[in-house]
Amino acid sequence: MFRNSPGGRPELPHCCDVWRMQERAEGGSASATGGGHQRPSKGCPGSSRVDRDGRWPCECNDQGSGYGYLIKQNYREGEFVKKDQVLFEIDPRPFQVALDQAKASLDQARATLEQAKAEVARQQARYSVSRANLARIRPLAEQNAVSKKDLDDAIGQEESNHAAVLEAQAGVVAAQAAEGVAKSAVDKAS
Repeated sequence: MFRNSPGGRPELPHCCDVWRMQERAEGGSASATGGGHQRPSKGCPGSSRVDRDGRWPCECNDQGSGYGYLIKQNYREGEFVKKDQVLFEIDPRPFQVALDQAKASLDQARATLEQAKAEVARQQARYSVSRANLARIRPLAEQNAVSKKDLDDAIGQEESNHAAVLEAQAGVVAAQAAEGVAKSAVDKAS
């Protein structure tokens, strides 16, 4: 039921093969016999397409690959197996690497979120200062104590800083979304 990889190491059987073994085992026991890779049975969630190597790529695995390195086979050829018995153990290292990478991406997304929040605080402080400046200049402009240009500059600065606050807030929303995606990746890799 399992194939050898090009390097000679045994590979995990295609998930459709495992699915068929589980399907047969649901009656209580099944014979653990080989037989090569066969077309998935009618109820198999795998694909009906054949790849160049004569394998049926499986679409039921979230990771996109139904293969991994087999490190242990927990039955003997021809031996009966019980329902829910672990038949194979696969090398956990590639999956641990994927999990570690997903966690690193999550940490990076969290750091980006914190930076975005800090940027909002900076922009809000600038906006507050520009609003206060505009509030001081307006009455002076009404009395012609400052030039029209000074008033226009204060209005422009206040509007610009308000736009910067809105942009920084949008950055927080984007960072929160990226954090959510990173959390999902960690959950899938776990």
